Amino acid sequence: RACMDKIRQDSAPRRASLENQFRTLRKKLLQNGGGEEDDFPVLGQIKKCLSENNLSVAEDYMRQCQDGKRTEISQMVVSYPNEFMKFLKPKNYNPLYDMCAKNGKYMLNSIFDNWLRSNNTSNSQLSKNSAGREKLDFVNSWVRLISNGTVGLSNLIYHLGYPRPLDDIQREKRENNRFIYHLRFDRSESSGESQTNRHPIKAFGSGIFEHGLRVISISGRRTWEEIINEIQDCGIQPETGTICIFDGAMALSERRELARAMKVDDNMRNIIVIDRVLALYLTDYERLNRRNKTIELAMPFGNAQPFISTGFIPPEMFIGRTAELAKIRDMNGPTLVYGGRQLGKSILLKQVSLLEHHPEKDMYAFYFDIKGKDMEAALHAIAGELSRNGLIMTEPETWEDFGEQMKDLLTGRFQKKVSKLMLLIDEADQFLLSADREKNKPIEVLRDIRNYSENRFKFVLAGLHNVIRFDKNRLGSNTVYGQLEHINIKPFSFSDACELLLKPLSYMGFEIPSMEIISTILSKTNYFPGLIQFYGKKLVESVKESYRKKDFNTANNPPYVLDEKYLKTHDDGGKSVDCDLLEREETEGKPSMYGWTSMLNLQESHVWEFIPNDAMRVKSFVFLVRQRATKDAVQSQALAFRYNYSRERVGEYRKITAEQAYEMMNTQEVVIVDVRTQSEYDEGHIQNAVLIPNETIGSDPPTNLPDKNAII
Repeated sequence: RACMDKIRQDSAPRRASLENQFRTLRKKLLQNGGGEEDDFPVLGQIKKCLSENNLSVAEDYMRQCQDGKRTEISQMVVSYPNEFMKFLKPKNYNPLYDMCAKNGKYMLNSIFDNWLRSNNTSNSQLSKNSAGREKLDFVNSWVRLISNGTVGLSNLIYHLGYPRPLDDIQREKRENNRFIYHLRFDRSESSGESQTNRHPIKAFGSGIFEHGLRVISISGRRTWEEIINEIQDCGIQPETGTICIFDGAMALSERRELARAMKVDDNMRNIIVIDRVLALYLTDYERLNRRNKTIELAMPFGNAQPFISTGFIPPEMFIGRTAELAKIRDMNGPTLVYGGRQLGKSILLKQVSLLEHHPEKDMYAFYFDIKGKDMEAALHAIAGELSRNGLIMTEPETWEDFGEQMKDLLTGRFQKKVSKLMLLIDEADQFLLSADREKNKPIEVLRDIRNYSENRFKFVLAGLHNVIRFDKNRLGSNTVYGQLEHINIKPFSFSDACELLLKPLSYMGFEIPSMEIISTILSKTNYFPGLIQFYGKKLVESVKESYRKKDFNTANNPPYVLDEKYLKTHDDGGKSVDCDLLEREETEGKPSMYGWTSMLNLQESHVWEFIPNDAMRVKSFVFLVRQRATKDAVQSQALAFRYNYSRERVGEYRKITAEQAYEMMNTQEVVIVDVRTQSEYDEGHIQNAVLIPNETIGSDPPTNLPDKNAII
């Protein structure tokens, strides 16, 4: 009780501030939108959260309202789980199952004909238009696969929304009317389908071009246990998507038994089972949308991990950042890319490489991670890759030589034809430091190639500390940097964060009953894409443990209801996220702190208020605001570090406007921390601001803060 009293006491200033913001927001909504408070349900939700001291969620709601996207977000949230939940409804599933079960001795096309008649239509009516004929072809291709094997398989896969497989289909016959097919695909055949099929499971998307696709056909009566055993007997290849075509009907209870068996076995990944019931249901969808719907309806009963917390992000999980992606792909777009850790800069550059690299079309886009490399080592890495791809004959010794070779390449003096060349250079901080010592000669060389090539060459430099717009000397109009456009990668918007979290979870069978749950999760991740991916991954993994603990059962699950009770059961307060990242950073020789927020670039119109919480037992906190004084308010960029000796969760912080910060400075006891350089500080600073340059904060804990428990 004493602990909770202390938490309430320490949170009182924040709650008072939020209540004041709420009154301002309410007044704004009612004045601008008209009507009564009942016309804005979000106001009631905010009021409820404030009354329950759920301050983070209340603040998140207010952020949504300020962005003007509340209606859009609500509609998006409702739409994700609908199709799967619709499929599970007894009025939809049971009639299809009954039709299939009662006519089990007939082929699927006969059952489909009966189904059509029960719905007052017929084959002849369907055959009058192309959409109806496609449905008939889909059903008939199922029958041909079961009857004639390979003859019908290519058509069936095509009607499931995939490109047509190559002709070299391999077939293995097994006992008990089982066949295994190994399919390969030509990436060029997928043109026009990639945007339609945007489910989040790589094995059934872009992965088919790397690992192919396996199809297992099973005919005859089977229990769910027999289906599992026969799939295992065919051999499991987790990286390859496997479609099990079961020419029988499964009751919903059997499908849920199948789900439990799949979820608790890590080897049973990327396998979906399509029976006659699901096949009939899929006839309601057009071919190009059928692959999406198949994954959406079958994968909740399977086992997959769409979230990727480290390494390469497949295109299926590249969600959000549409505007930033388009700008970087634009040959006349930004060259400098900067922003904090875990915000997705590397993913953006890798995605551009994936989308733009087409050697068969003489288009090249190379991604380089040059972390820790100076200008000479970076030149060796870049030239080496170009040489391995036959774009240059010999590796240049200097950047000037590299520039001449690139001009020769782009003007056709070499035999190799190049219509587009992009160099996407990531982790460029050390490279830029060494280039600075040489008066930025490498940057001038790259700029000159770009100017010479008439929109056929582009280079991008991405990093944290040295790719920044606040270095006035570096970004002056008379410098090479001043002539290059830049882009700042910020934390996700609420809509992008929602999509990244909810879309994969919905495909895995999760049902999220309230917006409060979404806001609670996103507030834990600070809208950082990397942390959303990590949190989502943990949630998907938790299903296995829930089955083992019997929190889930085959009578009701899936769906998997993600409510407050579930979060409390499976969430450790964020410590798993913190410790994982901290340990990863320590193994890389970095200080034990929130490196993933080491350079959190935010909009200039906001600063952040940090309120420590004694109950969290974190031994010391530092929150620094990079700021510049203006006549009207404070324009800011935030930097956040945490020295976490006890490895406990950090206290809360919240976003406030520059005007609110200015008001706090004049009405409250607050500490202003200036993290610019000494020379910048001497040029002008806020009165009584404490100078702690960010160049030393990573290695030397600050000792000149008067009170680390104060509002900073």
